[in-house]
Amino acid sequence: MPVKQLDEIIQLISNPKQSSVKEITIEINPYKLSNKLLKEYSQIGINRYSFGIQSMINSELKILGRLHNNNDISKLYSEQLLNNNYNFSYDIIYGLPNQTLSDLEITINELLKIPPSHFSIYCLSLEKDVPLYKEISNIPNDETLENMYFTIKEKLESANYLQYELSSFAKNNNQSIHNTAYWSDKYYIGLGPSASGYLPSFRYTNINNVENYCNIPINNIQSITEVSTSEHQKEYIITGLRKTKGIEIKQFNHKFNTDFKIKYSKEITTLLKNNLIIVNDEYIKINPKYYFISNEVLCEFI
Repeated sequence: MPVKQLDEIIQLISNPKQSSVKEITIEINPYKLSNKLLKEYSQIGINRYSFGIQSMINSELKILGRLHNNNDISKLYSEQLLNNNYNFSYDIIYGLPNQTLSDLEITINELLKIPPSHFSIYCLSLEKDVPLYKEISNIPNDETLENMYFTIKEKLESANYLQYELSSFAKNNNQSIHNTAYWSDKYYIGLGPSASGYLPSFRYTNINNVENYCNIPINNIQSITEVSTSEHQKEYIITGLRKTKGIEIKQFNHKFNTDFKIKYSKEITTLLKNNLIIVNDEYIKINPKYYFISNEVLCEFI
């Protein structure tokens, strides 16, 4: 989308130069980046840039169908586009077909030579309707995937990144504001085809056809799902436990007018017995040793 059109959209929502907007993130394909584009984006108020780098190994990028290669990333660094003047976030995918721990370490080590302010890490998940599903038998086993996760965690923390969510690491207080909102039960508006929104007591998803969305602006919501109080509590717990600091018990009790420790005493007892959680007077959180199997904790509350 041309910068001019992006600017028009931003101006419709809020003039970032005259408002309290703290973060405007845009996702960029690495091969499209230029110094000119960065300057234009900055001038219209964009102040955070997310790159789907995924890997620094070309054969892995090819498997993922990415349009860039590792030379494109290295070139950005050599041209001094990836510098501290901009707030960059890198996406990494691990658990690729036939990927080894050594392969993953190559990617992490290379990216730490051109360090961003933020990393998001994702384990590859394959659905039957995606072309890569045919490679599912070549996905690393669970033990290797767990080693990969903790290898990334160790390397990033050694490089002074703070893990603030199960898949997110930030340096110099550059945590993603919008992602943190999702994990903290904040409301958000989804604008555009396929976008989803969350407002008091319900969620909604827009229609996915661009032409129809533009031509029928009054009726462009595809589905609305009511969120009951019990569902709200479960979602609050599931998203809140993704944060490394966990759930603030006092805040939960106030929001839902109940006592967390009493209502979920059975679940807490089971999880404490298996050393999966840490509980004190203020917070309940997942034991960092078991971040990779966090679903076992979350399932207790579902």
